[in-house]
Amino acid sequence: MTTLGTLGYGRFGLALGLVLILIGLLAWLGRRAQPWLQNAAGVAGGRLALVERLPLDAAQKLLLVRCDDQEHLLLLAADRIQVIASQPARAATSTPAPASGGAP
Repeated sequence: MTTLGTLGYGRFGLALGLVLILIGLLAWLGRRAQPWLQNAAGVAGGRLALVERLPLDAAQKLLLVRCDDQEHLLLLAADRIQVIASQPARAATSTPAPASGGAP
């Protein structure tokens, strides 16, 4: 009968810790690469592209989606998708207009 000594437990703990660190690192890298993977269809010249995504809280996010020559602002919630606004798409080189109502 073989028993796991102190050295065996140490090796087991070290190996388990390394595996957990690798899993965490891969999960973190996957989350960082997600926007690029989601935008791949838009870059390839398709009709639909995700322009921007803004998380509001854990259950809601705003999406700016470009379809052909229109941009649509969508509110994504757990139970619904709501179109907030639609407008013609801006050119990629244009700069956003300054907000009105602020100090000059």
